[in-house]
Amino acid sequence: MYSLPSQMRQASFALNTETNPGAGSAEPVDGGHDREARPADEQTPTFEEGFERVEELAQAAAKAAQQLGARARALQRAAKTGNISGLRGACERLSEASGAARQAVANAADAWPFDPEEEEAYLRDAYDQELIYEGKLIGLSILRQDAVLVVSPAIVRILPDKLAVRIERKQNANIRPSHLASVLRREQTKRPRFTSKQFVEALWKTYQDITEKGMEIYGTPESLRDIYDRLTRLPDIRREYSEQEFCRDLYLLDHSGVRQTRGGAAVAFSGSTGTRQSRKKPLQFVGPDGEVVKYYAISFTQLQRR
Repeated sequence: MYSLPSQMRQASFALNTETNPGAGSAEPVDGGHDREARPADEQTPTFEEGFERVEELAQAAAKAAQQLGARARALQRAAKTGNISGLRGACERLSEASGAARQAVANAADAWPFDPEEEEAYLRDAYDQELIYEGKLIGLSILRQDAVLVVSPAIVRILPDKLAVRIERKQNANIRPSHLASVLRREQTKRPRFTSKQFVEALWKTYQDITEKGMEIYGTPESLRDIYDRLTRLPDIRREYSEQEFCRDLYLLDHSGVRQTRGGAAVAFSGSTGTRQSRKKPLQFVGPDGEVVKYYAISFTQLQRR
């Protein structure tokens, strides 16, 4: 789930970060723990309500179909034994069951309350709030950060035009909010495939490319935005590895305990003041507790070889 793109896997920090629990664009949504408090006006159904209604009516249609089958089998038995009175009664009951089944099927087929344009609009404008709400009902923290949702450490991107979401790099069309919240909670408990040692080596290699100082580097800070731009300078890599994913990997590395490369280069992040790079907009990631961690610049210190 949390591995570098294949093009970056060949290319490992004491970390010094600035944390700000109140800043950034993370937006937890408050809400109650009952369906009546869900985020929507009284006239507009939510996706959860729409899916729930379809599920109920589909179940009713399945039950009606079972009843229709039972009536058909009763008629078959009457015909097989030649029971004329039983046959007539079975015909009447089969006709009644057929009408009920047709109505149940029609109800189920018409139950979904959104047309295609409304589906896209809902995914674009309201779905994130509903998913956050459903997560809260099961104790799952889902936070907004810029154009994505963070279910730390996973990143979820809503894709309205595809009627789907993307969790990390995997597209998922199963978007009923309560179902997806449960999926995300299970994913959160899994061991991430992120490799801190591999990631810090990729940062070290890119840092060397930018500084052009080879093996004698003495802690010159370089903007992490410049590092990301260099890492993803090919369009295919940038599409595969978003800025939010890069920030997430910085956060995971920050909490991994990895502090140097295989070759012994120590790594550090510069703070928000005193560096040219700090004037650039920081990269940031929202941790599991909602804390916004900011990352400005990075430096490696390679000891001189005697």
